[in-house]
Amino acid sequence: MKAKALGVTLEYAGIQCPDDKPYIESFFGHYKTEEVYRTNYATRAEAQVGWQLYRIWYETERVHESLDYQTPHQRLTRGRGGSGCTEAADGVEREISQVFDGS
Repeated sequence: MKAKALGVTLEYAGIQCPDDKPYIESFFGHYKTEEVYRTNYATRAEAQVGWQLYRIWYETERVHESLDYQTPHQRLTRGRGGSGCTEAADGVEREISQVFDGS
């Protein structure tokens, strides 16, 4: 399993138990209302690109109240002493290239 090889421990929530993992429930709620319900995908490939672009936007541009109105990327890079801006821009460009190049 790829997760195990990366040292990631998978956790599972019970069926119809939204209180088991409230953060992921909140994330998917935002994803559905901010992306899925507003977009009419013609193909599965379009939906996959939409998912990747949403995830990049969510991490690098969407401010979060719980993070003092910063993006997750800003919070992470500022915590390491960086300004966050240059690093975020470089990372976004790389990720968008990967989405469209299929690499």
